[in-house]
Amino acid sequence: MNRLLTAEGNNYTYDELSNLKTVGFDKSYTYEQAGTGNQMRLLHYTNKVYDYHYHYDNNGNITKVEGRFDYGTSPMIYDGNNRLREITYNTGVDTHKTEKYTYDPSGLRFKKEDGDGKVYYTLYSGDDILYQERYNGTTLEESTFNIVF
Repeated sequence: MNRLLTAEGNNYTYDELSNLKTVGFDKSYTYEQAGTGNQMRLLHYTNKVYDYHYHYDNNGNITKVEGRFDYGTSPMIYDGNNRLREITYNTGVDTHKTEKYTYDPSGLRFKKEDGDGKVYYTLYSGDDILYQERYNGTTLEESTFNIVF
């Protein structure tokens, strides 16, 4: 099996199911394997400053990461097709920002609201990004056109 073993001074180890187990000397990963689809439950940094606890819904989508962003939880909401619709980032003790995503009928994300007043629109050609716009309120800040062959 081809797996990364060493990169940028870090050694990588894996468990018997090929899940990433450790990175270097300070990161370890814990998985709950019985009946949960082999989901990661804990990312632990040896210095104990960063422990992330992962929670999932019945479809296997991550719904919350405790410890993330240093201020508690980050709820995630999915649509009926298991696409991320909304995620809330805790940015302070009593502050947060919410990103929202909208998808076209083919399942591609065409709109992102970043929680800071910016809205991004994306037009695709197949799976390739053809055109993007970024608005701040109603003001167009940037547009990008990609040539797709």
